[in-house]
Amino acid sequence: MSTASWATLAMLLPSEVRAPLTTDNDDDHSGLVVVITSFYIVLTLSSLAARLFSSHRKRVIQKDDYVFAALVILAFAQASVVLAQVHYGWGRRIELIPARDRDRMFKIGYAADITSILALSSSKLVTCTFYEGLFYQMQRRFIRSILIVTIIWTVMSILLLAIRCDSRPWTDISSSQCSSLFPRWQAITAIDVVTEVSLLVYSALAVSQVKVPLQKKLLVLLALGCRIVYVPPN
Repeated sequence: MSTASWATLAMLLPSEVRAPLTTDNDDDHSGLVVVITSFYIVLTLSSLAARLFSSHRKRVIQKDDYVFAALVILAFAQASVVLAQVHYGWGRRIELIPARDRDRMFKIGYAADITSILALSSSKLVTCTFYEGLFYQMQRRFIRSILIVTIIWTVMSILLLAIRCDSRPWTDISSSQCSSLFPRWQAITAIDVVTEVSLLVYSALAVSQVKVPLQKKLLVLLALGCRIVYVPPN
């Protein structure tokens, strides 16, 4: 349903019935952004609950728990800036966004790009430190190489996204405004996918060396390989 249709429908509805906060139509996809972000928050809360339960059972705090705490903070920061961006018009046709809100929306979107890299990087760092502690006798050079690549990728990505083609970098959001922006995202995404696949390969190699029944190996590999779902969205 178009924005005009919603406006017409709102006029016909009783006064106590309000229009939806967000919609998903040809002119406005903010509702879809909110749904995806909400699902992201649910996943973060689920991971937090699982980690708290695990730490309570072990009664010990490991070094990857501190990195995970930073990840949770960054994840909620990322979700917050995305929802704030939606509030100021992100997802709607540019013609439908009031001029007074556009600059603020672009600035928040610029922050969202940076926090997304930080959150994703923290997720990789948590996984690397967790794997290093879990399989401390196996392939340590491999996992540490992934860790180093992740750190380099994080710094590189932040610089590529922070320094754009204009003195007002938050306004550079398309190839027409900054021709090198899309290739930058391609490079960032390519290395991101390589690191995710490397983490999956490492977990498979490590699990294959553990002396447990095949069925348990497959269950552990399935649990550790859940991160691969990050690859298709990338």
